[in-house]
Amino acid sequence: LPISSISFLHDSSSIDTGNPRYRVATVDLKAGVRKGVLTISKAESDDAGTYSCLANNKHGTATSPGGKLSVEPHIKFPSYSAAISIERGATGVVPCILNATSIEEWKINGSAIQFSNRLRKTSNGDLRIENVELSDWGEYECWALLFEKGVYGEAKKITRVTVLDKPSVPLLRLPQFSVENSIALVSLSWEAPRLDGGTSILAYLIRWRFVSDGDKLSNWTQTTTDPYKNSYDVSIEIEADAGSIQFKIEAVNEVGRSESAVRSIPVNISLTESPPLELTRQQIRRDPSDPSKETRSLAIIIGSAL
Repeated sequence: LPISSISFLHDSSSIDTGNPRYRVATVDLKAGVRKGVLTISKAESDDAGTYSCLANNKHGTATSPGGKLSVEPHIKFPSYSAAISIERGATGVVPCILNATSIEEWKINGSAIQFSNRLRKTSNGDLRIENVELSDWGEYECWALLFEKGVYGEAKKITRVTVLDKPSVPLLRLPQFSVENSIALVSLSWEAPRLDGGTSILAYLIRWRFVSDGDKLSNWTQTTTDPYKNSYDVSIEIEADAGSIQFKIEAVNEVGRSESAVRSIPVNISLTESPPLELTRQQIRRDPSDPSKETRSLAIIIGSAL
């Protein structure tokens, strides 16, 4: 007669089929003949013991002879650690453990990885990441089963992944400047980028050019400073038709240059006429050798931004 249900006992106690480690299935061998199969995942020492199968139909229950299961000691091998860097937008591979028997699980920052077309496990168990994003930055865990020196065990490898990118934009403060005898004396200062892109800032690139009243642009003049400086002073001879001077600063690392921080200062002021007193003030310099001689020049202390 057909069998209506199959279950298993462990040491005379019913197996909790609600435990995801235990799975009971039936296999049809031929007409009217079925076989029960119990699968135990990630066997533990407590799983050792005597197992028997119970078959039920409307006439009653039959129990199979007991079978003994032994569980070999499961050891944990020492953890491995590594660190790698991958550029944003590139394809990277996070290696697991070489010669592992099987790769059981991948995690990032303690959470199981949800595999997709972008995050895939390779044929040998490594993790392949397509089009690397900043969100891929973190700590990766690979759990693997190993067979070493006649013993099975599990091992964990932790890989710290740094995503390299261009720096964020440095903060260029409002330039401090004065204009004397057609020379702009400019003091620039800035704050380092909030994000260095995962690698050290190598230098700052500073550029400036004149913008005429008709929006005509001159060629850029540029210089670089070392990464430990956060200020730069420069004297610039003002072109005749210049309305303003535009400044840009970019942070540079091994990946590339940041976007530009931009500031401008006005320089379109006649130096031959006395400016209105209510708008400006004059600097008076006396010649130390002859106090009766004075040199007057316009001084503009605060600049403006575009």
